Amino acid sequence: MRQVLDMTPEEINDWLPANNPLGKSYADMPRNATMKTLLVLRIIQSQMFDPNGVMTREIFDRLEGRVPFRAEVDGKLTVENLTGLLDRVYGDVIEAAVEDVRQLEDGKAEQ
Repeated sequence: MRQVLDMTPEEINDWLPANNPLGKSYADMPRNATMKTLLVLRIIQSQMFDPNGVMTREIFDRLEGRVPFRAEVDGKLTVENLTGLLDRVYGDVIEAAVEDVRQLEDGKAEQ
């Protein structure tokens, strides 16, 4: 996918047969942009004329630098930014639990 997204329509048009309907569709595209750029323009155009709330949220999340949640499983579970995610979701609960433990350790809490 990355290879195709980094190609220009001209490169794709050279790669696909000219008599192929898919190849013909690339013949009319601008020559000085990568497919990635054209895809972004098409997504924005789609959102302007046929808005989709989920897609709009995803676009703005990426524009504002919010990294999507990713998990990899290969014998062990790896979650990017697990500490940050847990803090964002359970921050107040964790802080309260830590304070309870401190009070127990100091002997100040009722048992």
